[in-house]
Amino acid sequence: MQKKKFRIKSILVIVVLIAFLSSFLLVDFTNAEAVKPDKKNILVVASSNNFPPINILDDNHELNGFGRDLSEAVLKAIDAEPVRKHSSQWSTVIEWLASGKADFIHDTGYTKDREAYLDFTLPIIEMPEVIFVKSEQVNINSLASLKGKTVACVDKHITHLYLKQFPEIHCHIVKTPVEGLFTLITGNADAFVYPKQIIEYLAQELNLTYKMKIVGEPLRVLTWSMTVKKGNHALLSRLNKGIKIVKSSGEYERIYKKWFGYRLLSGYSNFEVSIIFTTVIIFSILLSAITVFIFLNKKIRRSRNKLRSLNKHNKLLLESAGKGIYGIDSKGYCTFVNQAATNLFGYSQEELINKFIHEVTHHCYVDGTFYCSDACPVCNSIRNIDAITISNEVFWRKDGTSFPVEYTVAPIWEGKNHLGSIVIFSDITERKQMEDQLRESEEKYRLAMDASRDGLWDWNVTTGTVQYNSSWHAILDEKDIQDDYNSWESRIFPADKSPILNSLRSHLNGENSSWFEEYRLLKADGTYIWVLGRGKVVDRDSQGLPLRMVGTMTDISRQKQAEEELVHHRDHLEELVKEQITDLTTAKRNEEVSRQMLQLVLDSIPVRVFWKDKELNYLGCNKLFAEDAGYLDSKALIGKTDLEMAWRDHAEFYQVDDQLVMESNKEKVAYEEQQHTSDGSMKWLQTSKIPLHDIDGNVIGVLGTYEDISERKQAEEQLKIAKDTALKANQAKSEFLANMSHELRTPMHGILSFSNLGMSRLETASKDKLGKYFQRINESGSRLLFLINDLLDLSKLEAGKMNFKFVESDIVEVIRSCVEEQKARLDAMHLKVTIDYDTAMTAVCDTIRIGQVITNLLSNAIKFSPEKSVIQIKIKPKSLTLPEDKIVKGLELSVADNGTGIPDNELENIFDKFIQSSKTKANTGGTGLGLSICQEIIKGHQGKLWAENIVGGGSIFNFIIPVEGR
Repeated sequence: MQKKKFRIKSILVIVVLIAFLSSFLLVDFTNAEAVKPDKKNILVVASSNNFPPINILDDNHELNGFGRDLSEAVLKAIDAEPVRKHSSQWSTVIEWLASGKADFIHDTGYTKDREAYLDFTLPIIEMPEVIFVKSEQVNINSLASLKGKTVACVDKHITHLYLKQFPEIHCHIVKTPVEGLFTLITGNADAFVYPKQIIEYLAQELNLTYKMKIVGEPLRVLTWSMTVKKGNHALLSRLNKGIKIVKSSGEYERIYKKWFGYRLLSGYSNFEVSIIFTTVIIFSILLSAITVFIFLNKKIRRSRNKLRSLNKHNKLLLESAGKGIYGIDSKGYCTFVNQAATNLFGYSQEELINKFIHEVTHHCYVDGTFYCSDACPVCNSIRNIDAITISNEVFWRKDGTSFPVEYTVAPIWEGKNHLGSIVIFSDITERKQMEDQLRESEEKYRLAMDASRDGLWDWNVTTGTVQYNSSWHAILDEKDIQDDYNSWESRIFPADKSPILNSLRSHLNGENSSWFEEYRLLKADGTYIWVLGRGKVVDRDSQGLPLRMVGTMTDISRQKQAEEELVHHRDHLEELVKEQITDLTTAKRNEEVSRQMLQLVLDSIPVRVFWKDKELNYLGCNKLFAEDAGYLDSKALIGKTDLEMAWRDHAEFYQVDDQLVMESNKEKVAYEEQQHTSDGSMKWLQTSKIPLHDIDGNVIGVLGTYEDISERKQAEEQLKIAKDTALKANQAKSEFLANMSHELRTPMHGILSFSNLGMSRLETASKDKLGKYFQRINESGSRLLFLINDLLDLSKLEAGKMNFKFVESDIVEVIRSCVEEQKARLDAMHLKVTIDYDTAMTAVCDTIRIGQVITNLLSNAIKFSPEKSVIQIKIKPKSLTLPEDKIVKGLELSVADNGTGIPDNELENIFDKFIQSSKTKANTGGTGLGLSICQEIIKGHQGKLWAENIVGGGSIFNFIIPVEGR
């Protein structure tokens, strides 16, 4: 019996030893996963896992997709086996390759910048960027048509960066392609631009293909390749060899069809509908003939004759068609061709039937470059559901010449089986020539307009667009004028606008034979010039409504100036005559003195004063008001409006306000408003306005005053901020005192309770009981000492009396020591700690204090981590900028957990004394001094301590210190 017990105990001891050794090995080899295999035929393949269908995680969180399947086939072709690493962060994938933890990346989009650190294999896939719209959308078909539209853009994707070059396109930022799809479908965006195959895959998966379509030509084509670290030519050569083998064996096509065997089409045009309708009629007739043949057995012979007649009719129909028509089977070989097609191609029917027709008639682009059949819409019609029309390609004749065509290719399906396709095409050489002639004519017209010294304009009244010649731009001294009607109307001098527009409207309505007006226009420098405008409607519709109007504009500023000078001289002459025949009366002199005295008084008061006439033109103001408006002299404002002041952006609001005061004949006193100043800043005003009256009591204008209250407003805001800060500080202090009182009382109660209990039971309690009492007293005393030490440490650090002992230390060993101290807590919660570093990490620091910081951060991570999770500690070299702007080498250490995280607005103030996070302070205890002490220790090392949140949950605490000490 004793031997049996001994054996059982021996087995238990062995089991415990094995478990201990296993846990020891697990802790010491947390980075074993990153160790690269030594076998030459094993390659570590890195990739992202959130780019479907190139890379995607399946329901078991295993990597799947086109990229994985293709890399498997390539590695098999070169007798290699993969070890896979994947991450949702592309920066992590690049870091693996750069650090040697991965041999190559199996999918990388090509950009010029990446050539600096990556070598690219042969392309593995090309994906055109295309425009997706809702099925019913009809007015978007090109990049130009996106002007003024809202386009869904995946944040920071290469497509988003491309569209940002066009300010007239409004980018609606989304985080993922799926979000972009639903933004389009729900109508929150007019279009969505992204690589074609990706969205086709997602649309199929989400059953959205019937709600959207592709329009226009691709914006550009993006290329993906496998990549190796720059200079790794041996591996690059092996991968290129494998890619060639996979493509030549047909395996590539199988993988491609598996992941991209579908396609979205644009909506049907009227021409396509007519083709489909004709095709349906032909096949309906054939189907009817077959039905008659099956069900009317007694008339089989007669039905056959009718069928032959019908076939002959269909053939005659094809032969008599004015367009070229030919059919192909599912592999692209010609099955029939009509006479019109053979005439256009220059081949006989025998030379085309059973031939791979792409190689005969569609083998090159218009510039003579090779046209791959994989890119040919006719050869790819097996993937289409509906017909498509192409109008920018050429077909080739037997004699080697080409001709531009517009063709429609419609697939023929029998259930899910693709029987072939029908192609209907026509020679559009004449149409192309007419388009070229039209462009040439428009160019000549534009040159003629540009050669004129007068400003010429051509206005499309229906669309509102206007074409201006270069002289028109030169007159206004501005190149970037929008080609529309509003750009002209907005420049008309306000006082001239109403009569000019009324005159124009009269001509458009047919009341006047032509339009002829003098008015003022705004130039680029903000001044106005006089112009003579002439115009005439040259095109009207059947109801007499204007469609097009052309005209000229002549600069008559010098003529107007001469007229004004003539009037001035005449007036001056009259004034001289009056001065000679009439002396100024004493009353008039007194009036002038009174006016000057009034102006002096107005200029002396500390408020701004102004007055306007009923048309809201300034009649006068004091000096302070003129300075606010951006003028040195108050006389300079007379006759001007708010549109010519520093606050022109608020002019309309001020004028409406003045108009209300005059119309209501009521004063408006002591209200607050904002105003732009001449230096571009904004200030607060306290304003009062009253209506001005003549001797008969009629309102003739408005008088206003205002006072600058910006400083008072600023003081009120600062007072509010200071009050809030004080309240928060007082609240934090109260919470800290209450918390500290609790934290100090708890161990003190423990000490007093167990000491009293021991004293009362000194004679009766056993040694074990007394030992437990002393143990509890010791634990409570240690806790009390820990709190007191925290307070003393913080006091010394703030007073600058903390002495640091700087020695060269192995930071990794310090981390391991801190982890070992917390082993019991880690084991109790089944937590795992990983330590990630590349090489030996040493720094000149106070080992004990840095250990104190690491222990505090690790203790917090343990406190807030869920059971059976992982705490990640990383350390890496990183440069550090000292307060005197000196850049030195440093070490950055981070501790990451999977806990509840920290509210974003508390990420900075959690390092303040007495402050704890609102998410944790109610449940975790503590005084809130730990992070504040850590902050002071790191500052004592001339370093920096900060916190961040992890997307998806958890937080990271980081600090960086100089390698060579302070």
